[in-house]
Amino acid sequence: VTPLIFKVFQRDWAALNVFYILIYLVSALIFGFVLTRFFSRTHVRVFAVYLFIFFFLNQQSMGLWMVTALSEMPTIAVTLTMLAICGFSFLYQRRPSLKHHITCLLIAAHILIAPVFSFARDSNFYFLPILLLFQLHVFKKFRQRAVLVFFMLAIFALSAYSLKYSGRWKLPLANTIMRAIIPNQDLRQLFQKKYNLPPDELIMPFAGKFAYEDAPNKEIIVDLQHRQSRPGAPLPEDWVSRHGMSAYASYLINHAGDVIQGWIEDW
Repeated sequence: VTPLIFKVFQRDWAALNVFYILIYLVSALIFGFVLTRFFSRTHVRVFAVYLFIFFFLNQQSMGLWMVTALSEMPTIAVTLTMLAICGFSFLYQRRPSLKHHITCLLIAAHILIAPVFSFARDSNFYFLPILLLFQLHVFKKFRQRAVLVFFMLAIFALSAYSLKYSGRWKLPLANTIMRAIIPNQDLRQLFQKKYNLPPDELIMPFAGKFAYEDAPNKEIIVDLQHRQSRPGAPLPEDWVSRHGMSAYASYLINHAGDVIQGWIEDW
């Protein structure tokens, strides 16, 4: 989504910044409106509005989003909008009398926001199954659930296919390998033993670097110029293309405790 937005605005950064501010404000206000609907008592609702303004609409927080999270602004905006749709759906479906056309509009909103959310950031599509579980809890009728299951699984499959054969995943994964795995002796040796990571003499020049930086023989780890463009096409020769995704997924599954401990220590 972000590259498409950049293309539309022709790298006009002033216009792009205005656009980002507008989508942030609209999505934040929608989210804030739905948030206050969860509280019936006036003083609690006023307190919720105060917290919402403090965290989302004061100059310091907006400056944080606009500066440090500029490239993530589409993801932030669409996530707030999606949460608002989920919240409103949850509240509406609890009413004793439901209008069919409003329920249909809510289902359509879920279906329309899902691909935007999924393609706003490559890792977002992993949350689609969780979103689907929520939708199945909120919408009770079989036909409603069938429509949601069909579209959500289709969006999930399309996102997975697009991610794999576009090669977009190679850059962030290579950054993780070069900046987190290779500099750490224990992790490096683990990946060399279990996941065919090349020996130290070939990979230590990449330790701590970003994947876009130049380094001697960097194509041993990652080749950003070539990708597998379709099923059955030959894989590039770099380690990330041949082993990276399966190796890192296996590591996260088998060492989930280490990952959680690392998050806690960093926090």
